[in-house]
Amino acid sequence: MPYSISIPEFDKQSDYVDYIFLVVDPQTGESWNFKRRYSVLRKISESLKKFSKDAQFPGKKVFGNKNSNFLEQRRNDLQRYFQELVKNPSIYSSPIFQEFMKPSDRKVLNDSKNSQSQRNKPKKSAQEIEQQIGLLCSKIAEETSNKFLDLGAQPNPVEDEDAEKRVSEYFKSANNFRFSYTLEMPEGQNINQTQIARPVGDFRQMIDRLFVEIIQVAEEKQQLESLVLRLDR
Repeated sequence: MPYSISIPEFDKQSDYVDYIFLVVDPQTGESWNFKRRYSVLRKISESLKKFSKDAQFPGKKVFGNKNSNFLEQRRNDLQRYFQELVKNPSIYSSPIFQEFMKPSDRKVLNDSKNSQSQRNKPKKSAQEIEQQIGLLCSKIAEETSNKFLDLGAQPNPVEDEDAEKRVSEYFKSANNFRFSYTLEMPEGQNINQTQIARPVGDFRQMIDRLFVEIIQVAEEKQQLESLVLRLDR
């Protein structure tokens, strides 16, 4: 049984065009592809004329040979030409055509060994497939759960001695920190800006006052909303 040959697409470069051939061996299931330029294909056709002159190779075009519409038409014509050659026993069996159909630079898409092993491989039953899917799902769930923290788990309680030690170390470290900010001086002074640094403990009273002010503002806002509701009624 002869090879099945087609030219599904072309690859347009800046100064030339490659036509991509796809060949399939129906007996083994092996398939491969390769690229050839029009000039190379023309030389192949000249070499095959001694076997048969029936098939007509697509003619050469001097101008407009990079036009996409023309290239698509040429692809169709080349495909039709080589498919006719495959039907000719004298051409198909010739060493020139066999070497062209299965070149050394071909890219194998489907190996005959893999195709044969796939055909000989016993088919799994629906139950086996279902069991395999269940195992895969369980594995995915287990691997996924291992990557997340269990928020429902209760942490181990800290011992009193350890807790007091951590609090002591925290306050000891906090007292060594300094807050710095820029103080803007009035215009006309010799010093425009100065950096002031104070210990953390000096700012505790200021932070407490801020919290008190926030609570007072929240209470005033709540009282105002209650007053507006009464007026609306």
